[in-house]
Amino acid sequence: RERWIAQDLGWRLLCLEADAEGELSEELSRLADALAASPDQGGIASCIDRYRLLHADWVLPAPGEVFGVGYPLPGGLGIAEDQLAAGIRSALPATWALMGDEASDIVSEFAHMNTRTERAPIGQRFARFLASANEPRQWVDQATFEAAVTHAVPGEAGQATLGSVRAAGDMVTTATGVTLVRVEHGVTTEPAAVDAAIGPLDEPMDLAIRRAPDGEVDVVQLSTAAANALAMATAPSMMADLGLDADERDGLLRLGLLVPAAWEL
Repeated sequence: RERWIAQDLGWRLLCLEADAEGELSEELSRLADALAASPDQGGIASCIDRYRLLHADWVLPAPGEVFGVGYPLPGGLGIAEDQLAAGIRSALPATWALMGDEASDIVSEFAHMNTRTERAPIGQRFARFLASANEPRQWVDQATFEAAVTHAVPGEAGQATLGSVRAAGDMVTTATGVTLVRVEHGVTTEPAAVDAAIGPLDEPMDLAIRRAPDGEVDVVQLSTAAANALAMATAPSMMADLGLDADERDGLLRLGLLVPAAWEL
């Protein structure tokens, strides 16, 4: 854990060093080198203390800004609520609009409860927090959906190129980069549409979200059977075991959500 923290702080120091000149650049470089040599609790505390001294003598960002990594650090640093709020507002603008006047208080609670060192996109972390904190279900649904859209990752180019042509055998798998989301309320990516979109649905809605090769994010509404099949096929599965009729099977293959587990050479 300390090594990860040291890497985070070292990267921030090197960013400052890249923009500095002369003696200040050398001081920041020495500070980063010392941290690299001692990536432990003592080295981290020493790094923070030495940066405070530099900040007193040079024009540098405040320690609270530089060391606002989102988890506790020595000296009462680490939790920068304004930075967290800006990150959440950027990643989940519609969720932010939905929370309204309560957003700042919720971020403060998130900042002080989210003490685990974790390398994950801020939108995903915040959506998981809302679920664990028993916040309103419509907030959880909206944040989970929006995080999946914002942080969608491209699938494998080979899967998109080969498709279902020349499949080797009957084993299939869910395409890489596909995120499955089930919501009980309407969801949106448009902050201005929150009031109209958010409301309880007559029945849960299953969605598949993935980033297409052209960079656009596709959102596909699924039947319950299709959603269950994709969830099962996250591990390679026999097509016959997925419980799909011919139309749903062909539709998932055509959309590239379901792909062969192997191809003939």
